[in-house]
Amino acid sequence: MSQHEGCLAQLLGRVQEGDAAAAEEIVARYGEHLLRVVRHTLIPRLRSKFDSQDFVQSVWASFFADLGHLGNDIQLQDIAAYLGEMARRKTIDEGRRMQTQKRLVDREVPWDGCSEESLSEVPNRALAPSDAAVVRETWKHLTDGRSDRSVQIFEMRRHGATHVEIAQRLGVKERTIQRFLDRAKRRMNKHA
Repeated sequence: MSQHEGCLAQLLGRVQEGDAAAAEEIVARYGEHLLRVVRHTLIPRLRSKFDSQDFVQSVWASFFADLGHLGNDIQLQDIAAYLGEMARRKTIDEGRRMQTQKRLVDREVPWDGCSEESLSEVPNRALAPSDAAVVRETWKHLTDGRSDRSVQIFEMRRHGATHVEIAQRLGVKERTIQRFLDRAKRRMNKHA
């Protein structure tokens, strides 16, 4: 066994014992390799849907969750190949999952591109009671303590008004409405 392979075996042993610094060293050593594999494997139309780092994190989670299956005879080139193949498979699997009829990327339509005809194709089904409760709670959280004007903006947006329409009705610039709604969205995401 070479010095590098012995070092790797020691490093993996330290990780199995719970040494966070050893885990960080492995991530630093192989992280860029994983990122390249994911970016190379991810099909172009899914690149806007997924962050490559999410796949890399998923690989690390799987890798560190079950280090015991690697054995003691792991070699330096084997670990890079193993991690790369894991990244490739996770990326391909997600690409396949997104091609199912339910999640087919080609079916997506930009919100601004929606027409009355395409909206009429959306099934009109009542919300389940639990979903309705979530909607009410979210609306309450969004509007509580806000000015009448803020609630008015939320109401107009809720009823489908565009940023331009809201800005025209209120006599402000479109960018003002965009910034206001972006801040509200960030606040909601922070509390979610």
